[in-house]
Amino acid sequence: MKKIAIIVLIFIMLFSACGGKPSPTPTEEPTPTPEPSPSPSVSVNPYINPLTGLPTEKDISRNRPYAIMVNDLKEALPQCGVGSADIIYEVVAEGGITRMVAVFQDAERVGNVGSVRSTRTYYLDIAQGLDAILLHAGASTYAYDALNTRDIAHVDGIYDTTIFYRDPNRMSSGYEHSLFTSGELITENIGKFGLRLTHEEDYACNMVFGSPSSLSGTGAESISVKYSYYKMGEFSYNDEDGLYYICQFDEPYVDGDTDKQVAVKNVLVLFANHTSIPNDELKRIEVDLVGTGSGIYAAEGRSIEINWSKSSYDSQFEYTLKDGSPLTFAPGTSYINIVESGDNVTIN
Repeated sequence: MKKIAIIVLIFIMLFSACGGKPSPTPTEEPTPTPEPSPSPSVSVNPYINPLTGLPTEKDISRNRPYAIMVNDLKEALPQCGVGSADIIYEVVAEGGITRMVAVFQDAERVGNVGSVRSTRTYYLDIAQGLDAILLHAGASTYAYDALNTRDIAHVDGIYDTTIFYRDPNRMSSGYEHSLFTSGELITENIGKFGLRLTHEEDYACNMVFGSPSSLSGTGAESISVKYSYYKMGEFSYNDEDGLYYICQFDEPYVDGDTDKQVAVKNVLVLFANHTSIPNDELKRIEVDLVGTGSGIYAAEGRSIEINWSKSSYDSQFEYTLKDGSPLTFAPGTSYINIVESGDNVTIN
């Protein structure tokens, strides 16, 4: 009996060791579904610069722009700040030289600008039409008369030392070529002059942006604009970035603030009557910008004929196609050349 009990005990032990009780089948852990990576958020600037049609981080559309008179004598080069201007206007002055009106919608993004020189009545027409604040250093007698009789917001660098400064490095070119301003000085000090800094409620910039009207025109890979015996402007189209790169005095037109060649999206040439002022000892001229005229618009390597009109000193330029429909600009900066006639322009 004892022997049987031992045998039963051995049998039970063997059964347990061989897995008489089935081992649990290991369960496969489910493969976790990967969480989708969040898409990078795209920052969309909700506002538009009314002078370029380009998006901006903040609303600057109600700001009055700044129109700054910029010197263009050879001995005063390089200019500073022109490469960041929203619009550059160039018009001949007495003696065949030219000056620019560099227009900036947002002073805070402007670096140094200059050298700053004196103004003439037709430059006032440009600034006043944009409801801009004009920054200049002196004026002709005719322009000073207009400044005193018209409602033109301006600051004269001949008398101001808060917005304007003298660059000692430019003194060797002549004291008259050494006056500069900057976005920082403008932003910090313009409030001291009691000027209106925003547009009135009924003002709206009339520039239209989108697919440019020039696309229906003819080729314009290069544009030459002759102002006088002294000055020729040349615009060469680069199809890689869609910009016109500018040369003057047979050299690249370089912004001394950035050391980069100035380039723009839109090129306009407006034809306007130029007349000598009778009995003026300095041979100064007038350019008729109040009225109507024709011109040329170029963008994306193509050009088209246009008309322009300006009904009064303080009205904007109106640009239309030959059929009377509004001109559409390509979004970007613009260079507006004002010369006497189509004889001053060569397009290839």
